[in-house]
Amino acid sequence: MNIMGIVERREEEREQRRETIVRGALDLYVERGVDRSALADIAARVNLSRSLVYFYFGSKEGLLRSITAEGLRILLDGFSQAARRAESGLDGIHEIGRGYIAFAESHAGYYRAISAFQLMSTQTAADDDDESDRDLLAEIGRRAQAINRLLADQIERGQADGSIRNSISDPMPTGLSLWFATTGLIQMLSDSQRVEGHNYTAAELFESGLGILRAGLST
Repeated sequence: MNIMGIVERREEEREQRRETIVRGALDLYVERGVDRSALADIAARVNLSRSLVYFYFGSKEGLLRSITAEGLRILLDGFSQAARRAESGLDGIHEIGRGYIAFAESHAGYYRAISAFQLMSTQTAADDDDESDRDLLAEIGRRAQAINRLLADQIERGQADGSIRNSISDPMPTGLSLWFATTGLIQMLSDSQRVEGHNYTAAELFESGLGILRAGLST
């Protein structure tokens, strides 16, 4: 095997190890939560040494940032597809909301990572000496901003097609408020499929919540 072949094989092996570590972390995030998923536990799950996990990600926070960035990429792609399927701006907002709950169910580990990241002080602080940390935080910021911009675009689209009221003067904070509201709905309903004391499923209540948000936007 020539030198280039050896280099390519080693790069493939490194990428495979990274993916293995991420998969192990995602599994533990779902089983235990992010706070209780230590790097040592993740390393044990995938039969790698803790030092090797540190080598690839630097810290528990570094791993969380990496997973959050990828989760936001998946989420943004799903939201963009949902918006393209919609026939109006208002329908676009509704379909994005449905896409969010689908993401939380089908990519539960990524959803938990994003939620944990949003609550951590590390979202605004990185190791000044670690360029990869700064790059990851910048990428996370860009993807989060793109999601908010997509929501704002749907509001503007709805105002143009007559499905959303024109009294909304600035769609950006409205889009951000929609993001927070749907996140809150999912967090309240994701732990159980049936809300204690009420005979409704979480999916039914989430759809009801989306209906309330829709009514607040519509003309």
